[in-house]
Amino acid sequence: MCPANPVLSGIKGHNTKENYLAGKPRRSGVELHNSQPSTENSGKMLIALFEPVEKTHNPSQQLRRLVDQKRLSNTFKTEIDEIISILEHFGIEEHFMTDYGDEATRTDPWSLFDEDDAREAFGMAERCYGLAEQIFLEYTK
Repeated sequence: MCPANPVLSGIKGHNTKENYLAGKPRRSGVELHNSQPSTENSGKMLIALFEPVEKTHNPSQQLRRLVDQKRLSNTFKTEIDEIISILEHFGIEEHFMTDYGDEATRTDPWSLFDEDDAREAFGMAERCYGLAEQIFLEYTK
């Protein structure tokens, strides 16, 4: 197990996973809101293996730079590409929408997202963490 467990801190800390698995109703915006920092922290966990983490809600660019500099093994190219894709999906725009809603239309986050969105976000957050954990454990052997 990784010492820094972003899924547990990003999702479990807000009881999203427990509520989701127990079938308890929650606002979809909350699950989306909690999935975003989980994916963000998964990317940052990998970056921290090589250099200080930049202050950002979307670490995909810094992770991509590490790939371009060939600091990450090509062994994990497929996994890292998937992590970057997930990080870009949950970038700053998604972060603002899940936190504040759509300010232009004055729509709150809970009205923007439905349960399917929340389920998808939760799955992506778990996938991102699983991939990051696999890479982290290999580099810290």
